[in-house]
Amino acid sequence: MTISAANAQTAGATTAANGKKDSSAELSQNYELFLKLLTTQIQNQDPLNPQDPSQFTQQLVQFSQVEQSIATNKNLENVISSINRGQPSQAIGYMGRTIETVSEQIPLQDGRADLAMTFDATTSSAELQILDSKGKVIRTLPLSNKAGTQAVSWDGKDASGKQVEDGTYDAKLVAQGKDGKAIGGIMRVAGRVTGVDLTTENPYLMVGDMPVVMGKVTAVR
Repeated sequence: MTISAANAQTAGATTAANGKKDSSAELSQNYELFLKLLTTQIQNQDPLNPQDPSQFTQQLVQFSQVEQSIATNKNLENVISSINRGQPSQAIGYMGRTIETVSEQIPLQDGRADLAMTFDATTSSAELQILDSKGKVIRTLPLSNKAGTQAVSWDGKDASGKQVEDGTYDAKLVAQGKDGKAIGGIMRVAGRVTGVDLTTENPYLMVGDMPVVMGKVTAVR
């Protein structure tokens, strides 16, 4: 997944860079051609019946506006680039700290995972299903029917009581309202940052083997 993200970002950056170069080059060529035409017209016009220069003047203003827009975009890109260059050092500052993020995956670390579930309405039944890499439900955790936020912990054991290996597990929320219709909820997971992936333009915080985009961290402990 990281390699795909890197390839996509590299391709996008290359396309954008080429587009900016083409726009600047085309503007420069057209501007030079325009000045040549304007100069030629002025040199060859009839002194007794000069041509109306208003159209050329308007085009000159338009060229200037486009040139300013390109310069403004370039300045903004430089600012964004400067901010992004500071992200690796910020990401490294998360090392060893516990973060929270909204996710449908659970990072099991040291045989334990901590979560928080939020429902906007009361449910008639609610449970959290934990799935392995093959999509098999290995554990079902009952949830409170009350609306609001509730803390949930998983001891890392499957339905048979066997301790499973640390890693990233998928989670599926199954909840119904009093009318029998499915109710959605928000799941926030907590985990300790054990590494930082700097292979892409936007660093990923590694919570075990689960990547978390730094911008999606909702809390730091």
